[in-house]
Amino acid sequence: MRLACFVLVLLLARTCLSQPHDAGVVPDDPMDTFLAWVTHHGGYHSPKIKIEDIPSYGRGVMARDDIKEGERIISIPFDLTLSHSNTLKSDLKAVVESLQLSPTNQQAIHLLYEKYKPDSFWKPYIDILPRNFTTSLFFSEEEMGTLQASPLRNFTIRRKESIADQHRVTFSRLFTWWPEFFSSSQHTLSELEWALSAIWSRAFSFSKTNGGLVPLADLFNAVQDRSRTKVRVEVSKDKLEYFANADIDKDTQIFTPYGVFKSLSNAQLLMDYGFVLEDGSTKDNVMIVLDPINPKQDPYIKDRETILDRYDLGYNEFKLEMDNLPHEVRATIRCVLATQEELRETAEDRNEGLYKVISPNNEMLMTRMLLDLLRGHLSRYPTTLEDDETLLANSTDAILSTNTRNAIVVRMGEKRILRKWVSVVESELINLTQAKRKRRRPQQEKQEL
Repeated sequence: MRLACFVLVLLLARTCLSQPHDAGVVPDDPMDTFLAWVTHHGGYHSPKIKIEDIPSYGRGVMARDDIKEGERIISIPFDLTLSHSNTLKSDLKAVVESLQLSPTNQQAIHLLYEKYKPDSFWKPYIDILPRNFTTSLFFSEEEMGTLQASPLRNFTIRRKESIADQHRVTFSRLFTWWPEFFSSSQHTLSELEWALSAIWSRAFSFSKTNGGLVPLADLFNAVQDRSRTKVRVEVSKDKLEYFANADIDKDTQIFTPYGVFKSLSNAQLLMDYGFVLEDGSTKDNVMIVLDPINPKQDPYIKDRETILDRYDLGYNEFKLEMDNLPHEVRATIRCVLATQEELRETAEDRNEGLYKVISPNNEMLMTRMLLDLLRGHLSRYPTTLEDDETLLANSTDAILSTNTRNAIVVRMGEKRILRKWVSVVESELINLTQAKRKRRRPQQEKQEL
């Protein structure tokens, strides 16, 4: 999934750039060669920035000198981008159009084509792209296990299976129909995984119909805290530019926001972009799943299904966030546990129906089932939140790989969400139990009289 508009991500390759250089000089260092290529073809990078290998970030952009608000930092002509529009101007126009692929898949195929084209215009850029990524797609089996019960584990497996299917179907055609462009010895499944990861993790959207890889602009690391981002992006019809929107001190890293229009969960960030936010994302979530109704054991299943369909509740997966337990969860469980009489009354209710208390007894049963559901999901994680916190606090980078640390951060966020809602629902159950006792007390007093 690509972020809408100007998404920048953590870069993984580790190379250093030293000094600004003249575009007419052909340097030996790949980064110097790349920057010379950018400048030669109309791009610009301020002499006040430098590319460095930054601890905990990988490659990033640093201020070599103080930068004043309003100063231009970089400028990249769209002709330098590996974008959807440039794919359709390339040798592959007929290829990608005949296959009817999505823009992302078109760009991945274009990237692979240019990677193995000896005289590729984009060779200086492709030469500095990471060879591997820290997205979950590149996790080892052991690192995948570190995700524990996180839904990200299954999402990643499904993504790998989908890419394998795509490679089998699409590239078999490419090898047969366009052997002058593609070969099975070069354009392997692992190469397609690499190309798609490059697109997912680094691509920008310039407009509703165009986007792609933007050389140089994708060297900036991303950060969620907007107060730490000191650049503004301007897009014209022929280029993308970064300007300082505040003074930037010498020897500080220059960040961009990781998303302009929406935030993503840590799981999504790790799957698509290869990094996580250490303190968690506001969009962290965890999926809970209700067991399907067994028609052989439920004589009223047709009535339940009719009511669930009326409320558009014909599904059993729900996304929990720290501040949101969907109303649909409670509504569905109310219907699943309703007696025949309660089902009849709910069917006749044309107002809130399942979204309000059906009966005190049903509400008690629903709350107990919801609590069991939440506890059950939490118990699928072999370690506790405290175990994970201790592990991260006492482990160095030499002990835990970047992928392992990121996986632990993801599962910690999910455990926090589940623990929060377990606590909330436990309190609700206590209140319902106390209310039930109060209702019984007058009845007991009547019987005693």
